[in-house]
Amino acid sequence: MEQALDPALPIIDPHHHLWDARPRLAHLPDHIFMEALKRRPLYLADELIGDMRSGHNVRATVYLECGGFYRTDGPDAFKPVGETEYVAAVAEKAANGACAVIIGHVDLRIGAAARDVLEAHVAAGGGRFRGIRHGGSWDADPAILGPLNV
Repeated sequence: MEQALDPALPIIDPHHHLWDARPRLAHLPDHIFMEALKRRPLYLADELIGDMRSGHNVRATVYLECGGFYRTDGPDAFKPVGETEYVAAVAEKAANGACAVIIGHVDLRIGAAARDVLEAHVAAGGGRFRGIRHGGSWDADPAILGPLNV
């Protein structure tokens, strides 16, 4: 971790993830980003809180979905709600601004049924759920990294 240039400067981290990529390491695509993930395949609440206390004045963070901690049962459309449940629990436990905002995932291809999934995210988020992102990038070139599910 680098030394803080201005330790008093209040910071909101606008984009971070939590993950346990250990079970998927053998299946990750060959890409420079994946090499970084292989070096640090575990990044959970303790690591986030440690980074927040590393000398920078991080007041809050915004969690963006990364396909982790999905529910393992139930309808496919609702499986991403597990990530919101997990992250909301991390935020409650940390009580330090970690995961103050949660951005989840809803498969928008399900049409009007997306409303029920959105409502489930809102209920699971404990007041932190603010919206979704739905990755739509793709390229035939394997050097171009598309959406990941870690």
